[in-house]
Amino acid sequence: MNTAPKNPPCNACGVGKEITIPDGIIISPADGTPATCAEIEVGAAVGLVTAALCPFLAGLAAMPCGCMNVDGSGTTPMTTTAPTDAPADSDSGATHVSYVISALMATYVAIVAVW
Repeated sequence: MNTAPKNPPCNACGVGKEITIPDGIIISPADGTPATCAEIEVGAAVGLVTAALCPFLAGLAAMPCGCMNVDGSGTTPMTTTAPTDAPADSDSGATHVSYVISALMATYVAIVAVW
């Protein structure tokens, strides 16, 4: 697999924010595929997320990932329930992250097409 970034790095929580719940789960609206916030952050950091998808991803990540301003101000309210684990038979590594990000991109494209 070619690991060269295809897009500029993206922060899953958005500019100036950080993940406080790395094992939080983001569920792809396209097909229900789960991925941890840490997995999505790595994929976004290496350029698997397009510039157009990055703000959409930040919106999806805000609650499950406990996104918080780096300086601690203006925190996103955190969930009070424990994150669910991804199914044991789910893929891991770059292939899984690429798949989930592709599913997120398909959702974004569908939403933009409707507008």
